Amino acid sequence: MDAIGREAIAQTSTIAREFRLLIRSRLSEEELSVTLYHEILEAASVAIANPPASVIDFNEADFEQAAQNAHKRWGSASPANLNLLLQFHGFQGQ
Repeated sequence: MDAIGREAIAQTSTIAREFRLLIRSRLSEEELSVTLYHEILEAASVAIANPPASVIDFNEADFEQAAQNAHKRWGSASPANLNLLLQFHGFQGQ
């Protein structure tokens, strides 16, 4: 279960500067994209001592909404689009 009571579809571990994602199989392209946006933004936010002000008070629902918005704004998650997401939320060469 995730923090807002839904069945968890992903889990991310942060080790030093590396994110390790476990994602449930058989997700639609959109579900996978939103999950990647969500997990990367959440992991980046908790992995650093001083996250950007724009995410410092985020909860699980906020990360989900940001991920949904990112998918609508930039399309399917890709390395370039994940970087856009992080830059949009104030991560600048962290």
